[in-house]
Amino acid sequence: MDINQPILGIDIGGTNIKAGILRKGELSSIKSFPTPALENTETIFKKIFDLISTYSSEEFHGIGIGVPGLVELSTGKILSINNIPSLINSNLKNYLETQTNLPVKINNDANCFVMGAYRFGNLKHLNNVVGISLGTGLGAGIITNKNLYSGLNAAAGEWSAIPYLDKTFEDYCSSKFFSKEYNQTADKLAHLATKGENNAIEAFQQFGIHLAELIKHILYTLSPEGIILGGSISKSHNLFLDSLKCNLKNCLYPSLVENLTLHISDINEPGIIGAASLHHCK
Repeated sequence: MDINQPILGIDIGGTNIKAGILRKGELSSIKSFPTPALENTETIFKKIFDLISTYSSEEFHGIGIGVPGLVELSTGKILSINNIPSLINSNLKNYLETQTNLPVKINNDANCFVMGAYRFGNLKHLNNVVGISLGTGLGAGIITNKNLYSGLNAAAGEWSAIPYLDKTFEDYCSSKFFSKEYNQTADKLAHLATKGENNAIEAFQQFGIHLAELIKHILYTLSPEGIILGGSISKSHNLFLDSLKCNLKNCLYPSLVENLTLHISDINEPGIIGAASLHHCK
């Protein structure tokens, strides 16, 4: 599809479902509603279609969707999804194509994040980039030779499930770390850390150490030229970036770190933008 044609992007999250129109590289008409996570499939589908219907006065030529789970890309079937159990084994793509008569593309939300953050961010000149979304959970997506690499069932980049210490990387590189280890939300601890509270400062220093271990794992696996950090926790990067960079110095292959560009994404709603950009993938 022509890159200048407007596309409706939808980012389905466990808390909110957001949408917006990507037109000539600009995102507009952003809308959202709380995710009806415990409703049945029919109700959720209908609410998403109702959201799309609010854009009836605007022109768009396709719909792109990011979901927090695995997707059979050839059919659009959702194979697994975090926190929205009734959507497992459902086919939102087929439903929306029938209802709207528009082409629909669907992919993992972390893949959509890296698409948006890469194509419309400061690292688009690089060929190989990994995007890491730090939020309620841990997500990652891969750009190789300037194109999204989704892998089988959109599962490429699922470092969140890899064992680390006594749990997994997600337990130490997402908000789960703060709630389980410090019994506080990341936002609350960030506020306390900026006020000089030592325990909160220590929490983010430890988070930076764990995130560095994840990044070293990515460097050993893919050796990307750049890494993009996004998600809600990345907004507190000033609290953990120093400890992250310090711990990266322990990398077994220093040249991988010396030549690495580490970037904090400042793109607004990269998940929506990336979902819409699925129509521009090869």
